[in-house]
Amino acid sequence: MRTSQLIRNRLSPVYAAVSIVLLSSGAARASDSPPSADDIRAYSLGQSYERSFEDYHEPGTCGIVLERQQCRDDFAAVQTFVGARNIDGEVAVWLKDGDLDNSLADWDGVMIPDEEWKRDPAFSWWYIAGVLLVAQEMPRTTGVDEMVTTIDDLLTKHAAAAPQQFAQLIDASGSPTARVTRLISALDVTVPPVAFPSVTLADGDPGYAQLGVYSSTLQELIDNPMALSRPESRLFALAVIDKLEAFDRKLGGSFSFDDIRAHLRGDISGDPDQINTDIRLPLTGWTPVLKHAPAQRDAYLFGTMTAQTAYNAAILKDEKADATFLRGVISQTKPYAGMSDAAKSAVHTMQFVPYGKWTEINAAATAATLAILGA
Repeated sequence: MRTSQLIRNRLSPVYAAVSIVLLSSGAARASDSPPSADDIRAYSLGQSYERSFEDYHEPGTCGIVLERQQCRDDFAAVQTFVGARNIDGEVAVWLKDGDLDNSLADWDGVMIPDEEWKRDPAFSWWYIAGVLLVAQEMPRTTGVDEMVTTIDDLLTKHAAAAPQQFAQLIDASGSPTARVTRLISALDVTVPPVAFPSVTLADGDPGYAQLGVYSSTLQELIDNPMALSRPESRLFALAVIDKLEAFDRKLGGSFSFDDIRAHLRGDISGDPDQINTDIRLPLTGWTPVLKHAPAQRDAYLFGTMTAQTAYNAAILKDEKADATFLRGVISQTKPYAGMSDAAKSAVHTMQFVPYGKWTEINAAATAATLAILGA
């Protein structure tokens, strides 16, 4: 079992993330064959580790209804691989519902020892490539640049372990992300990223309610720019934008989403004011057209406010917003045409939870959000 080959690292959070790539050299030449199932698993595991570390730093991500299962899956994948860690009990409590009050206080990281590079160079290379894929997309800070530089240098040092099709794709100079542009492009061709969450809409007003859930999810990701910067989140955001644009056009609108798309494809700022200017505020620019279709508007708002109610209960805990803008709006809105009995029942339950009972509101609003999506 590979678990025994790992070394536990109880350093500070920043160094814990970097330490996973501070490893010595030694690897055999990998073949140029397509990635095996084991290679893909190692690549996925590296991404899971990096995402779970980011979730520790940015726990609001796991308060988003549609992100919670991935949070659980990532921590579970790492746990299965490395064995028991001191944080496991805290993780289980936290990820039950993503409540910010239960998020991790400390990080318990791991690193791959030099012996693992020698024993299984293919696993080590693909694992670190997975870490890189997620890390190099993060909002730029000095710490992130230093981390990505360390990963770049590590993969360069272990160049002999690279599969043939990825050999010599790391440049010797340039910014940390620019150095690996060719490598990331080649990895994306070989293992294309997939949008997460996926975006599918039912016909009619139920589809507009579902679009409201996805739109709310995008707004919540904007609150958590590390998560928004991930390849799968960018693809999700672009898919939501496509659906919003189609909705806008169907209602006779002509709002341009091009600048929002450009920001989602480029560097995403970690500064709240800047990301508000770049993405959050422009996302509201199309909404005046909703006045021309009150039934579709209400369905869209139903989904938006329900998903936001769960996020508010898990993360923000703003009772005034709950009473005025979230469940307050829903209380004044009739069920939309085609609303399922399961969604009606779940929303009814959500509406009757007393204000301030955040755990109960979170549970009810989560159930209602998933019912609107037909999950």
